[in-house]
Amino acid sequence: MKINIKKITFIMIIVNVIFFMLLNLNKKPVAIATLASDVAQREVYLNIMTTDRIIYNMAKDIAQDKHNVQYMFKDKKECNDFKFTEDTLENISNMDLFLYAGSGNEPWMNDFISKLKKGKVGIINTSRGIKILSYDTPKVVNNFEIKENPNFVLSPKEYKIMLYNLKSAIQDKDPKNREFYEKNYESAKNTLELNEEEVIKLKDDLKTVDLYTFSDDLDYLNNYLALNVTKIDTKIDDKGIKDINGKEQGKNGLLICYGEYDKALADKLNLKQLNLPAPYLFDNYQEYLKAIQKLFKENITKSTT
Repeated sequence: MKINIKKITFIMIIVNVIFFMLLNLNKKPVAIATLASDVAQREVYLNIMTTDRIIYNMAKDIAQDKHNVQYMFKDKKECNDFKFTEDTLENISNMDLFLYAGSGNEPWMNDFISKLKKGKVGIINTSRGIKILSYDTPKVVNNFEIKENPNFVLSPKEYKIMLYNLKSAIQDKDPKNREFYEKNYESAKNTLELNEEEVIKLKDDLKTVDLYTFSDDLDYLNNYLALNVTKIDTKIDDKGIKDINGKEQGKNGLLICYGEYDKALADKLNLKQLNLPAPYLFDNYQEYLKAIQKLFKENITKSTT
C-alpha cells in the first residue's frame, strides 16, 4: 500500500495547529485570573486631608502609617482667617477623604464644600451625630455669624463620636483593611477612656467649689462633668463685681477661662483663675485630658467644715 506523504504531513500540520490553539485558549483564563488576583491584593493608599491637628491626630490613630494624612491649620486663628483659592479647591478635590469638624469650627466651610469637585473626594463632617448646643448670643467671626457652639471637642463624650465617624469613613474607603481600623479604633478609645476616668474622678471635688465662667464656650465640658457653673455677664457693673466678691470672701470660688476673655475684668474678681488650654495645643487628646485633670486638681481647694 502506497503511503501518501503529502496527505499525512497536511494532517499533522492541522493537528498541531488545533493543539496549539487549544493550548492558548487554556492559558488565557489563567492570565486573567492572575491579573484579577493581583488587583484584589493591591493595597489601597489614601490621601486624607483634615482641617486641624485634632482630626489629624484622630486619623493617625486609626490609619497609623498606612495612608498619607495631612492637616490644613495649626490653630483656630489660621482656620478662621482662611481664604480659599482655586488651587486649594483643586487640591482638596483630588484627595480621597476630606475630614472637617463642622458646626462653626470652619466658618467658611459651606461655601467651600459647594465649590469642590465631587467626583473623587469623600467629604466627611466628623461631628455628625453630636447634639450641638447653641450660643446664648451668636458670635461673629470674620463676618460669619456663628450660632452653634463649636467647642464640643472639649468633651471626651463628643470626641469619641468624632473618632467613630472618622473610623467609619476610612473603613468605607478601604474595606479590605476594615479589621485593622477597627482594632486601632478600639485601642485609641480604650486609651482615651483610661485618661477620661481620671478627669471624672474630680467631679465630686468640683462640686465643692463655686464655679464661674465668662461664656458658654465650656458648655459641652460642663455638661459632661455635670457641673453647676455660673456665667458672668462680661458687661457686669461694679455692683455686680462687689456682690460676687462678697459672696466668695473666704471661699473657694474658681473662674474657668477659655480662649479670649477680659483679663482686666477677671482680675477684679475675688476668684482663682484657671486657664483651660485648647486641645489642638497638644500632640494628642490624651495629653489634653491629662493637662486639664492636673489643672483642676491643682486649683481645687476642698471645702472644710
